[in-house]
Amino acid sequence: MKNIIPSFRDSLFSKNTDILIDISEYTIDNLIKSSDTLTDFPIIKTIASVLKGAYNIYDRNLLKNTLVFIQELNSGTIDEEKYIAYKATLEHNPNKCEKELGRVILILNNIIDVSKSKMLARLFKAYINKVLTWEEFCEYSEIVNRIFLEDIELLIKINEGEVTFINEDDKEKYRIHRLNSIGVIDIDWITVAILNGSNKLKQLVTINDVGKKFLEIVLDFDYQNIIRLKDN
Repeated sequence: MKNIIPSFRDSLFSKNTDILIDISEYTIDNLIKSSDTLTDFPIIKTIASVLKGAYNIYDRNLLKNTLVFIQELNSGTIDEEKYIAYKATLEHNPNKCEKELGRVILILNNIIDVSKSKMLARLFKAYINKVLTWEEFCEYSEIVNRIFLEDIELLIKINEGEVTFINEDDKEKYRIHRLNSIGVIDIDWITVAILNGSNKLKQLVTINDVGKKFLEIVLDFDYQNIIRLKDN
């Protein structure tokens, strides 16, 4: 699929939202059969040309995740001037296009859960809007790639102060350590006074700035607003 990067670029900036809605209702097989008529999204034709010749589970997965990514990217708000500027940059700088869109394609090809494709698209929107640098996008996309979806709920609880310590008898404390391993929370030993007047070392769990921004971007999670509500 040597033309996949140009096809992805051209599909990425299609503004035909009606077709996007229709595409979301297609099965993968129907998309493959209809690829020649979906001219607004050349990425479909590029991947489908391979799939027509053989049943390839990896390319089917890539097609599904790429379309979810494009659909999410074209929903919500991207600053129009930044959108136009980024599109022009990719069109006039093939090396940048290869580097950035190539990385996105590789991540989409490795993603199994569709919801992670949406998260990745939200990160990419933040990059286009200059909320994230390219280096930060790479860092946060790696978090999306590595995080367990069931651990996101725990991250939210840590963020909201519902989980503050690692308890020795907690059967799910391994999940806290998983979040720590991807860099979204911190674990620190602190001394805590207990009822008998003695002290005990406990592991304090707190969300860090990376974790806060992760929630803000990929889950549209307004951390600062929650803090203000709690303060009031």
